[in-house]
Amino acid sequence: MGTESDLHSTTSGALQTDSAPVICPFASINIKPHVPMTLELKPSNFTKWSTAFQATCGKFGLLHHLATASTSRPTDEAWSQADFCVRGWMYSTVSNAVLNPP
Repeated sequence: MGTESDLHSTTSGALQTDSAPVICPFASINIKPHVPMTLELKPSNFTKWSTAFQATCGKFGLLHHLATASTSRPTDEAWSQADFCVRGWMYSTVSNAVLNPP
């Protein structure tokens, strides 16, 4: 346990050490204004959805998180947080039928 000088309270009330936490700048972005449609199986709107999703990722410099040849960097905390943000954006813009096909 640290002393009062090396621990401080954040706005959330949690205690942390002096090292600054890595905060992903994309975590607070509401994806809906950028990708206003939901990906559906029937009728398929993949082209429209994909174009909007890729444009959004490109706007924020995150296209490398969509590339199939992209190399995962799980030990890089900032990369992992950005990757989880992109995944969250995907999950929140696709229908249940896409997430849980029959």
